[in-house]
Amino acid sequence: MSGLGTASAQAIALINHLRDVGADLDLDLPRIVFAGKQSAGKSSLVEALTGICLPRAHRTCTRCPIEVTTKRSTSKDIPWSCDISLRILYDRDND
Repeated sequence: MSGLGTASAQAIALINHLRDVGADLDLDLPRIVFAGKQSAGKSSLVEALTGICLPRAHRTCTRCPIEVTTKRSTSKDIPWSCDISLRILYDRDND
């Protein structure tokens, strides 16, 4: 891995560790956000970057926020894996 690749991997590992211990509640950790009009290719870009196929329906793909967190695998035998969970957030009125 190049020097830049190593430094990037170390930075991503640190950011993931900070998120794991809850530091993102107090710190604004880096994130990438894709925003745009309907059918602008946001989900296709996420699929291309992550290799994860998102659900698709006729003329629409996703209609809810998606959070993708990438982590380097510690096992060389497993090329990649995916954990999917649903996180529902409510406002103060439980809406």
